[in-house]
Amino acid sequence: MSFNDMMESGRGPGVIGMLMALAVLAIFTLLYLFAFDEELMGGGPTIESVIRNQIKEIEDYDTKISDGEKTLMKCSARVVVSNELSALNRRRPLIEDKIATSKKAVITANSNLTELSRSFASYKDQYRAFVRNKAKGEILPQLETQSGGNYKNVSIREVTAVGIQIRHDEGLKRIPFEDLPLAMIDYYQFDTEQKAVAMDMERAASIANEVAANVASDQVNQNKAKQRENEMLIKKDQMTRASVAKSAQIRLIENEIQLLQLERSKAAVAASSARAAGRIHIDQTANFDSRILLKQNQISALQAQIAQVRKNNQP
Repeated sequence: MSFNDMMESGRGPGVIGMLMALAVLAIFTLLYLFAFDEELMGGGPTIESVIRNQIKEIEDYDTKISDGEKTLMKCSARVVVSNELSALNRRRPLIEDKIATSKKAVITANSNLTELSRSFASYKDQYRAFVRNKAKGEILPQLETQSGGNYKNVSIREVTAVGIQIRHDEGLKRIPFEDLPLAMIDYYQFDTEQKAVAMDMERAASIANEVAANVASDQVNQNKAKQRENEMLIKKDQMTRASVAKSAQIRLIENEIQLLQLERSKAAVAASSARAAGRIHIDQTANFDSRILLKQNQISALQAQIAQVRKNNQP
């Protein structure tokens, strides 16, 4: 087929185009080899080395990008922490107010608890006085103590802070609180501190009586030595001893009055507090008033006796 025939056919231009494309590709291949081949260009970098360098640079950039992303993540975390701190700082006044309010509530609660404890202690004292006073004259067919004592036909004479005094078939007996049945201990509200105070008072009274007795005994001995000299002097000494004993009794009764007045003040405060709070209470002030008046009458009688002794002792 001639060139003209080929051009006139439908496939002619396509074949020619393909041949021209192959020619161009061959020319560019030769140019590439001349341009980038190290041997042809006197030892310059090849395309492979350039690609390797570029790959290494890309890897370095990837590493830097990864490090940058990690740093960015840390920055993000710090930003979050900073925001949380800012939020806490904004909430700090509110939190401080809540703390201050809580502290005030605790102080108020402690104050209320102290007042309640004081009121309860006062109520217990009133209850003790009531049930112990009510027990006087109570009859018990039998009373068994924790130590094994067994008393028949018991009549309660008095209930004190130390224990109970009874009369039974075999005589009189004071049973300490610790030896009473547990039900009686609970009912009469035994208190170790009150017992300690009562025991101290008893010991003080016993010492005072012993001192007074010793003084009286000394006076008696002296008077016996002087009896032979003058009967009037003996009588005077006897009156002096009686006056000393009565003065000692007056001092003891005055101490008892002071204690009763203190208890009355506590009872009055308790009654006032109970009335102010609208609680049911037992006012024991009248009971203390009667006991104080009785003690004062005893002092007046003793003072009158002392005055009579002094009058009789005048020459």
